[in-house]
Amino acid sequence: MRLSRRKKVLVLGASRAAYVRQSNSIEQTVADIASRTSIGKTFQGGFESSFGRDLIRLCLTEIICNVDCFAMSLQYGVDFDPYYHVRGNFNKTKFLDTLLEQHKANCGETNGELEHIQRAPSLRFQQVIMDYNWLLSGWDRKSWRPQLFDTVLPAFVERDLLELEDTPDLPCGIFLPFSLHVCQQLVDAFEKLKDFFSISFMRKNEMKKLSLWRGTNAIPDKTYQHVFEKDPRQEDSYCTFVMGAVLGSEEVVPKEHLLEVLDCLEDFDQIRFVRLRPLKPDEIGTGGWTGLKEKDKVKNGIRPTRKTKKQPATNSNGSPTSSEKTKRRKTHR
Repeated sequence: MRLSRRKKVLVLGASRAAYVRQSNSIEQTVADIASRTSIGKTFQGGFESSFGRDLIRLCLTEIICNVDCFAMSLQYGVDFDPYYHVRGNFNKTKFLDTLLEQHKANCGETNGELEHIQRAPSLRFQQVIMDYNWLLSGWDRKSWRPQLFDTVLPAFVERDLLELEDTPDLPCGIFLPFSLHVCQQLVDAFEKLKDFFSISFMRKNEMKKLSLWRGTNAIPDKTYQHVFEKDPRQEDSYCTFVMGAVLGSEEVVPKEHLLEVLDCLEDFDQIRFVRLRPLKPDEIGTGGWTGLKEKDKVKNGIRPTRKTKKQPATNSNGSPTSSEKTKRRKTHR
């Protein structure tokens, strides 16, 4: 049983193998987990690369951000941490019951009574993060169902499972990869989500606010590639999209409704995550999109801008200047 008063982070779609971290040193933790990780197989006391990759990211997130990291997935194939790993389907609210029951059991609470003298700490998460590592094309559409957005995410607020205040380093909320599928589902579920969340967009210069990103980026690039079999900075591949993808996509929601939001995002190519900030009790029903600009005032949006042809220099009467005449003579020689 490990009781902790540190802030908590939940990563959806990640697995946490059983492992007792021996050090708060980033270098030693990287070296230890890397030495236990093998490609394509699991051995006694070791991990296959996907389990090792999840584990090292969670452990480094704990060290760097001083948090406890929980993980939730449907994976098999390794001994999972009995406290920090929850097996369940995050598309169904039942996984929240499993999460709470497991937490109470690990804190010594049974049948409404505490077997341990210390009261079980409340289970509220400072950040809930949908894992963004290796989001192959179509995987998010297959795995992140509509009920995740219109039922499960609001249930985090309804069941008081989210912290409602930012810390200096970690803003509170649910953080989703900025993928086309996520945006489609957010627009589709907007009428429900706006009652519980303020929805904004995180750009690359704000990524240090995301705990899992900080932990992931602490892994040396070569180690991430050669031991854990993935390229670094995965968010630049899987947490962005272009106008062509919108036009060629299945119409989950009418494209004009989707573009009513996307067309109002400045620095579109810099966005990597969507933040759902939970509303406080006196704010319920007042949420919605934040940070959108008027469409005609967006300078660097989703739609490619056409470069206008530079007009020749002229005098006040409209005739070419002497320098322009010289340029034309050189051009036509």
